[in-house]
Amino acid sequence: MYRFFKVAAISLYMKENDSEFKIAIIIPAYKSEFLSFTLDSLSNQTDKNFRVYIGDDNSPANLYEIVSRYEDNLKIFYKRYKKNMGGKDLVAHWNRCLEMIQDEAWFIMFSDDDLMDPDCIKLLREEIQKSDNDVFHFNLKIIDTEGNITNTPPQYPGNLSSIDFFKQLYSYKIDARMPEFVFRLSHFRKTGGFIPFNLAMCSDNATVMNCAYEKGIRTIENAYVQWRYSGKNVSSSTDSVPVNEKMFKALIDFFNWTIRFCKRYNIKYPFTFRQRMAFLLEQREIKAQIIDIEKSWQIFFNSDGAKRYRLFLPYINMRKRRICHKLRR
Repeated sequence: MYRFFKVAAISLYMKENDSEFKIAIIIPAYKSEFLSFTLDSLSNQTDKNFRVYIGDDNSPANLYEIVSRYEDNLKIFYKRYKKNMGGKDLVAHWNRCLEMIQDEAWFIMFSDDDLMDPDCIKLLREEIQKSDNDVFHFNLKIIDTEGNITNTPPQYPGNLSSIDFFKQLYSYKIDARMPEFVFRLSHFRKTGGFIPFNLAMCSDNATVMNCAYEKGIRTIENAYVQWRYSGKNVSSSTDSVPVNEKMFKALIDFFNWTIRFCKRYNIKYPFTFRQRMAFLLEQREIKAQIIDIEKSWQIFFNSDGAKRYRLFLPYINMRKRRICHKLRR
């Protein structure tokens, strides 16, 4: 009897507070190659009480021809923008796609080539009813262009604090991509929204840290998002500035942001100067910038950068030689 009344009470509460359980899946779309697979995975959800918002970033492909096939199976809202924005400022494109949503309380910034397990939305809704977190998380699998699973990163603990997320992520104990996170919209806006960096590099990580500071990250068990490594960017880039240079600068900006974040909340910074420097030097994406890398240290290490740079100059040169040796192999 108690169970009946409990279930009835939850059902009544959900009806009276329906907006608290409404979920938006936002797809900032540009590529067409895998979009149908993405929409198939959403069509196969066991709980279809959600809306899909697709922001076409002025793609050269006819995305609506693909989207239109799913209008009978999904609540889809499609908008084609006249100007490509993702190629210049991906976070700005995320923001204008976010403006499409209506009365949903939760959103997932998904991708045009990723997949969801069939029970993801069902299990998410159940977890929202039980937990008071502002950020939820699906565990992750990495797939290739053929849909084959190439890697299953370690699962997150049930609850993970914001600073532990940062520490474990940059200690290579966990992995993270934007589509695996779910945000409470009101809290997301209250905390300032997406943290912008060039090419949106690390914007997802900073945004998660910022939004999850108060209550942490709640991971949903037995639910996976499959992130596709396709070798293609979300939107085309027409900028002539080398991508490697942008990525290096974005990494520096991100680490500077994390230093300010820790100071704001009086948190001990989890990485030493040496660890930060080693992480930057080991990134494959920025190896092309090795020759000019010294120019950025004073920016990265703020006012005492010059002094510390001289102190660690032999270490920097050693790391550079090691990376160059790897590149020759």
